[in-house]
Formats: sequence, C-alpha cells, structure tokens
Amino acid sequence: MSAQVLTQPAVAVKGRSMPPLVVLGLKEAKRILLSPAYLLLLGFFTLTGGIESIVEGASMFLDAEAVYSVVLYFSSLYLGLITYVAAHLVTSSARRTHAEQQLSSSPVDERGRGLGLCAGVAFGPFVFGVVLMTLLAFIGAASPSISPDGIDPLSIAELSQVAITFAGAGLFGVVWATWLRFPGSLILGLIALVFGTLAIIGSGDVSNVSPWFAPHLTATSWLDAPWTSTGSQAWHAVYLVGLCLLGVCAVALKQREGRRNWLAISAGALLFTALAGALQV
Repeated sequence: MSAQVLTQPAVAVKGRSMPPLVVLGLKEAKRILLSPAYLLLLGFFTLTGGIESIVEGASMFLDAEAVYSVVLYFSSLYLGLITYVAAHLVTSSARRTHAEQQLSSSPVDERGRGLGLCAGVAFGPFVFGVVLMTLLAFIGAASPSISPDGIDPLSIAELSQVAITFAGAGLFGVVWATWLRFPGSLILGLIALVFGTLAIIGSGDVSNVSPWFAPHLTATSWLDAPWTSTGSQAWHAVYLVGLCLLGVCAVALKQREGRRNWLAISAGALLFTALAGALQV
C-alpha cells in the first residue's frame, strides 16, 4: 500500500475551500475503508453469513430479527478489530514501503499526517458505524418486540457505543502504529486490544465497577452481567468519546514541536474522560 502526500493547501469545492485536514481525512478514510483488511475480512464474513443463511433457509434474508442479530453481533465482535487492522496498515504503510523520507519533505508535517489519519477514522469507520447503527435503530423501532437470540433491541445510547468503538479501535491502530514502528507491532497491538479488553470486563459483579472502563459495549442485554444494570449507558458512550480524544492527543504528541500546547489539550481530554468515567458507574 503506497503512502499518499497532500500537496495542496486547500481544495476548492463548489466555490469553497476545504481545510487541508478535511481533505487529508477524506483521503485517509478512503484508504482505510478500501484496505485489504476491510475488503477481505468483510467479504469472508459476508460469504460465511450467506452460506449459513442458505443452510437455515432463504427467508432469513427477509427476517428483521435475523438482520438485527447478524449486524449487531458482527459489528460488536468483529468490525472494531477489522478497523484496528485497517487503520494500522494505513498508518504503517509509509514505514513498510520505505516512503518516510519522501513524506518528511512534504508540506504536511508528521503531526498533520497523524491528525489526518485520525480524521480519516472519523470520516470512514465511524460514519460507517453510524450508518449500521442507524439501520438497527430503525429495525428496532419498527419491530419493538424483536428479540434476536434473546437480546432485546439496544437503546440509542447503546447503539452509539458500537459506532464509537469503531472509531476507538481505528484510533488505537493509528496510535499503536505511530509510536511502535517495528515489524510485528500490528499483532502485538491486536493481542493487547483483545486480551486487555477481556481482562477489564472480566466476570464483574454488581459491586465491581471496573468493567465499565473497558473500551467496549456495555449493553445490559448484550453482556447479561449484573454490573451492567448499575451504571449509565449514555455516560459510558461519553466516556468512550473521551478515550477517542485521548487517542487523538497521543498521535499529536509524537512530534516534539508544539508539544506543550498538546500537553495542555491532553490534560483537558484526560479530565473530561475521567469525569465521564466517574459519572458512568
């Protein structure tokens, strides 16, 4: 995958000038969504889902319960990991293709390229997640009695968590590839993401609030754990947004120039995330 360089200060669209960050973000969003991780893995799961639907019966395609169940499970369990892999591959493409020296002479500095990748995660995977969760919201509203595999329709706050985790996983991939630039970092980050999340969630009970701090969906009907009924799903969504902001700050802090300003911004983001984390439990 070749690295791309933004050489224009702005792009005119219908008489208006788009900010360079937006232009770069849109380009990176396209690269992430067209990454082999998305195309191949999405194709694989679509194929396996199609085979399963044929085995279970063609009526599954027209069944709202089945659509809700498949999209929810696939989004919650796999799309975040796929987004991490895709974002990591795009971020590390310059290192893997030995194009870092070329990028160093471009008009966009290291921080600008990093923030462009963060914007790409927002314009790509996050928007994709919003579209999927909006689809589920409409299905749930149209079929209030739906209960796929014993799981009641998720609330808007719970559905928003899924879309935000797409962004969070993508930003984690950008952060990991930005700071840990060595072969094998992708697999190491994937292990840290999966087992770290599982370790935080654990088997929490009502008195154990630590699972609420996991970067994961905390829907009561999804996890079927007693601790999920003691906190706020809406504040957990806000907490996840805070984690995303911290990810953006971590990318921006990689470049030394202007680091003091970003340290102040990071402190504000950390305070915001800590407050949301306290209010969610």
